[in-house]
Amino acid sequence: MHKIKSLRTNHPQPFLNQLVSIFIMELMNWRWSWRFTLTIGLIAPLIFTVMIGAMAQTSDPQTVAYWLTGNIILSLMFTNLSRMANRFAFMREVGSLDYFATLPIRRSALVAGVLTSFFLISLPAVIATILFSAYYLDIQFQIHPLLIVVLPLVGMALAGTGAFIGVTARSQDEAITYGQVVSLLLLIIGPVMMPPDRLPRAVELLGWFSPATYGASALRQTLLGPMTPRFWLDIFVLTGITVGFLWLVGHRMDWRQR
Repeated sequence: MHKIKSLRTNHPQPFLNQLVSIFIMELMNWRWSWRFTLTIGLIAPLIFTVMIGAMAQTSDPQTVAYWLTGNIILSLMFTNLSRMANRFAFMREVGSLDYFATLPIRRSALVAGVLTSFFLISLPAVIATILFSAYYLDIQFQIHPLLIVVLPLVGMALAGTGAFIGVTARSQDEAITYGQVVSLLLLIIGPVMMPPDRLPRAVELLGWFSPATYGASALRQTLLGPMTPRFWLDIFVLTGITVGFLWLVGHRMDWRQR
């Protein structure tokens, strides 16, 4: 609480202090509904895991690997991209951004703090999806230590996409609709749920513009192996997408919009 109160002083706090304070405030906002958010992030991926198990016996291991990592992307979509679009649109409509504008904080700290809190809320669902998939599908993971870098980076890239939708949509209902549509498009564009040789050429090419493509690729390499030079391209693009959307959201955000 001391950090939260310190935002009201006339002397701006260091960026890290601002980030932590916003992060704590956002977690406090969700203390009553985090169970619902967690459940939503779990239901679809776990159902899809059961479906994968039913089809795995007649599918090749490569296809199953794409289904698995695409399923993890699906979990991150529900709890990061879609929810972030809804959150920022809600903050605009109820005047929360006006409140934050009265505090001596940076817009980048606000955006990063909200994105980080949503990723933390989504993490239990992602871990549960991975563990349940390993048990139910009897998959031997070859987990690479860099997975601890990949998961937050994928989550932040998708959350940044959702935040941009939230600050550009004209209403909360519009943001929710756009978030759902974009989530579905990112799942089917590019080799996210299916290997590239199973996709039409045009769809495969469009995937190069999707953060989900790079996120799924990085997850496959750090969960199932092997690690290839493509991994560093995935990390570079995901980092660029995250930083780019952080800047775009801060640039487009009108703190006193009515």
